[in-house]
Amino acid sequence: MLRFSVEYWGRLKRKDGSLIDEEVPAINVREFFDNPDRIEGVVDWIIQNHDRKTHNKQFSAMLCVSSVDALIAYYETFRRKREAGEHHLRVATIFTYGPKSYA
Repeated sequence: MLRFSVEYWGRLKRKDGSLIDEEVPAINVREFFDNPDRIEGVVDWIIQNHDRKTHNKQFSAMLCVSSVDALIAYYETFRRKREAGEHHLRVATIFTYGPKSYA
C-alpha cells in the first residue's frame, strides 16, 4: 500500500478558519507568502515533522513554491539551518519552465 499525504498551505485563513478573499486589493499575496519570517516558520515545521510525515524517511517529500525567487529563499534557509546543525535533510531544487501567456 502506497502512503500518500498532502499538506496544502496555499490559502490565507483567518484565526476562525474562514478564507480571506485573495482578490482584495489590500492583500499583497506574494509579500505574505514570500515573507522571510513565514519561510523560516515553514522550514522549521518541515524539519520538525519530516520524519513523521515521511514515515521515518521511507518516503520522499516535495515542497512546491510559486517562483524561482521563493525557491532560492527556501533553499538558502534549509542550507543555513543544515550548516547550523539543525537538520540532516537532503534538499534539491527543480526548476520548470512555464511560458508566459500574453492573452
